[in-house]
Amino acid sequence: MNKLLLEVRALDAGYRGQAVVRELDLEVRSGEVVCLLGANGAGKTTVLQTLAGELPALAGEVQLFGQASGAPLYRRVREGLAYITDERSLIFGLSVKDNLSLRGGSVESALQLFPDLEPLLQRRAALLSGGEQQMVTMARCLAAGPRLLIADELSMGLAPKVVDRLLLRLRDA
Repeated sequence: MNKLLLEVRALDAGYRGQAVVRELDLEVRSGEVVCLLGANGAGKTTVLQTLAGELPALAGEVQLFGQASGAPLYRRVREGLAYITDERSLIFGLSVKDNLSLRGGSVESALQLFPDLEPLLQRRAALLSGGEQQMVTMARCLAAGPRLLIADELSMGLAPKVVDRLLLRLRDA
């Protein structure tokens, strides 16, 4: 039986006390891929931000790795969560190698996932294409060996060929 990583019961998520998503129930077990689908503005990003601890839940409960969690994002990351936002989360003044080193995983592990990054190690992140930036972001997260990955708009604005490679690596991780 797959271990329960995330359990959400009666979650209300939103901003300044106003719920945009109400009464959400969700379970994610190890080895599962769960997708939130909906129109633009439906609240998908709001839900993911709440699950990751970037936004506080307005109501309901989020259990992460078997423990009720109202912890902020940085604590959830320390517990084994990886969160890829819908924005590029790199430090653009740093090299690819330095960006890959930020999360605690090894550069070597990241390069095993995305060998195409090796010739780019000394390049500043600001000079990468959008697909390369997303590869660095994903490689950094996956190389750290997270117990749970939450990804928002992983493929937005990327060429289909790049999206296929990202999803293949995600499936293999």
